[in-house]
Amino acid sequence: MYLNEEGRRRLIELVEARFLEAVAHPLGFRKPLGEMIELQAQRLKAALLGRGRYTPFYLRRH
Repeated sequence: MYLNEEGRRRLIELVEARFLEAVAHPLGFRKPLGEMIELQAQRLKAALLGRGRYTPFYLRRH
């Protein structure tokens, strides 16, 4: 898919806005989606380095 400059700008705006939306973690706290993705990446990295077991969690939108 090809986007013109206006389309690219709009897509980036929408993605950034989505990353700022708060989502609920199964343990009950809420954080922006972008932070939750970072947390998952850190947990996966630790598991790949043998520092623990990786168990994913599923985000719920509220």
